Amino acid sequence: MVHLVGDLHTPLHSGSNYDGAGKTPATLEGRKTRADTTLHSLWDHDLLNAALKHTPVTAVLHSSEPLPSDVVMHWMLETREVSRQHVYEPLPSFVCNLPASGPVVLDRAYQQQVLPIIRQQVEHAGLRLAQLLNDLLR
Repeated sequence: MVHLVGDLHTPLHSGSNYDGAGKTPATLEGRKTRADTTLHSLWDHDLLNAALKHTPVTAVLHSSEPLPSDVVMHWMLETREVSRQHVYEPLPSFVCNLPASGPVVLDRAYQQQVLPIIRQQVEHAGLRLAQLLNDLLR
């Protein structure tokens, strides 16, 4: 369940721009990356680690209301929108409904812009997992 809720909040697990969910070759400006690195792997590992590097994500669950039955679909659609707005649209080579002509270089400005988004997604996942577990264990 932890893995499922985490994946639902990971932008390239819920969104794609016809590139196989981020299989476009990509690199981070200013960092050495392996030749087989993809946009997806950068978001799942390098950018995630950078977002969580200095301070933990903390939040307090304030709701005790039961979750609606369609909540998982809502989370997935919300994360798909995060993918569109924050993963793909800022890319200089982005064209809607077309894979990026790779390799894509994520410049330092892109990297700095997405770190708070990643932290927000981690926070959402943690709070929603807590609420889901509370519902299941009542």
